[in-house]
Amino acid sequence: ISGTTPAGFFITSNGTIRNVVLGDGILVKGKGKVGGLIGEIRTRTGTTVLVENCYVAATVEASTSGAGGVIGQIDWDTTKGDAPSKVIMKNITFNGKMTTAGGRSGGLLGRAAECDLEIDRCVVAGTLLAGTAEAPAKTVKIKDEKVTSLDLKQVSSCAGFVGETTRGADRILIKDSVNLATVTSGYAGVAFLGSLPAGAGATIENCYNFGTVTSTVAS
Repeated sequence: ISGTTPAGFFITSNGTIRNVVLGDGILVKGKGKVGGLIGEIRTRTGTTVLVENCYVAATVEASTSGAGGVIGQIDWDTTKGDAPSKVIMKNITFNGKMTTAGGRSGGLLGRAAECDLEIDRCVVAGTLLAGTAEAPAKTVKIKDEKVTSLDLKQVSSCAGFVGETTRGADRILIKDSVNLATVTSGYAGVAFLGSLPAGAGATIENCYNFGTVTSTVAS
């Protein structure tokens, strides 16, 4: 699949996507809002989008930002009322390669806005690459670490799970999930969840990181 913005097999605002397998011979390529399965979810008041029991091993390429191994971006459809809505990702595996020139990228989801987000029993493996930076390399390797429960307020642009959340996306739960991916970022990079809006928080419960996160952002 090759497009501009968004790019993916689906664009949706409501309903369920279940039991989909995308193998490693698939390339999804675009400018931004690029996802291996879903390019964009346009949330509406009171709606729920469930993505469940899916395996994605595709190669995802974005020439700007807002790329995810499974979902490129979640946006709020301002013509359909006020948020919140809910997006649930359950029993999802990404085991492909994602490459993006910009940030706002993640192994499951690039960027989320104006929604409740729940990630349950998901696995990210493969390789995630985001941009370059003219700064001395700083490498952070995190292995065999279990995160039981915490409130997370971290700034980042590339993450193993979710690259960026924005205004209204402050009810975020990631639980019972594992990051195995190699994350290499020319921006800041973390294993699970990237940047959050001021005053927002998220909860990570019973999650493991066995991946390697490398960021070339200067200290």
